[in-house]
Amino acid sequence: MAAIWNAQYPHYPETADEYRDWDGRRSDRFPHTRLILWEEGEIIGYTTFMQSHWCYDPKRFHFTIQIAKPHRRKGYGTRCLLHIISEVRPLGIERLMTDAVEDHEESQAFLSKHGFQLVQRNPVSELPLEGYDLRRHDETLERVLAQGIRFVTSDELAAKDPDILKRLHQLSCELEADTPQPGEYQPPSFEEWVRMRWESPTTLRDGWLVAMDGDKLVGFTLYSPRDKEGKRLSVEMTGTARGYRRRGIASALKYKAIEYAMERGAEVVVTDNEQNNPMFSINLAFGFEAKPAWASYEMTIAE
Repeated sequence: MAAIWNAQYPHYPETADEYRDWDGRRSDRFPHTRLILWEEGEIIGYTTFMQSHWCYDPKRFHFTIQIAKPHRRKGYGTRCLLHIISEVRPLGIERLMTDAVEDHEESQAFLSKHGFQLVQRNPVSELPLEGYDLRRHDETLERVLAQGIRFVTSDELAAKDPDILKRLHQLSCELEADTPQPGEYQPPSFEEWVRMRWESPTTLRDGWLVAMDGDKLVGFTLYSPRDKEGKRLSVEMTGTARGYRRRGIASALKYKAIEYAMERGAEVVVTDNEQNNPMFSINLAFGFEAKPAWASYEMTIAE
């Protein structure tokens, strides 16, 4: 499965271990089905369909269909789609949603053929770190430090006070709820959040940088590695608590995140944002280069 995905999206690699880990950590509250396509003893593709907690809609399932390159253009993708529809329509599901990189021609042709409509664009942006001059953004950090805001890693906080995790969970749910999504955010319970986020092997706790005002947690930025060597780091989330926005804290968090990546020896920082999200503008101001977007598409299947 990972090999099939990586051949399609080499810049967004996944591993078999990550698949196993995600399967072991996901919430049981949301339906999830994965089917493998076999042909003459060989895995030639797979499809997954589920309800997602990050953009929940009770009448919609999210899905992916991945077919190995030698077996594309043979109708397997369409057969998978028709099977998904036959499975979820009796459950009262009226819409299907999927994601694709907008410059991937085969994916776009498939979506167009089946009448999918664009519902959201999340442009990817990358920051090459070789020769990057972070010092020219010093004023951004200094302006926030002058407000009394300080920055601490999540593992440092947890080592001093294990109860800090409950407050970090609350802040995480607030930031996720305010992230533009084509659906409603369903916050995980504390236990689910610990299992899915805090204990995940892809979470870099020393790269989970928390902004604090006194003893208040007022924002954070969070990394995960996107390759085995850690040369590409992915920003999973950057945000500020509702009462602390428009004070430059998100920009200061971006500064600290880039600083961390450079000290770690990373070569590239990559992230994505909904196109109208202010974080996208912050990334561009720091020199991130816009790339083709991950986009969400939806089709109606109600009879």
